[in-house]
Amino acid sequence: MDLALTPPAPLAPGGLRVTALGGINEIGRNMTVFEHLGRLLIVDCGVLFPTHDEPGVDLILPDLRHVEGRLD
Repeated sequence: MDLALTPPAPLAPGGLRVTALGGINEIGRNMTVFEHLGRLLIVDCGVLFPTHDEPGVDLILPDLRHVEGRLD
């Protein structure tokens, strides 16, 4: 399933944006992004290990599309 992402509203000068990109209501795949002054701080970028009914899957990662192209 491919969900279209809506860009966030512009951040106010000096403002702080906190975005949860995974791990909501589940164990693993945690990732929270703090954005301030054009910089990103990613906290707790976790992984989820597959269950027995997901053969061939090694790791399940958070959705990184929000930060693609913005990493140093």
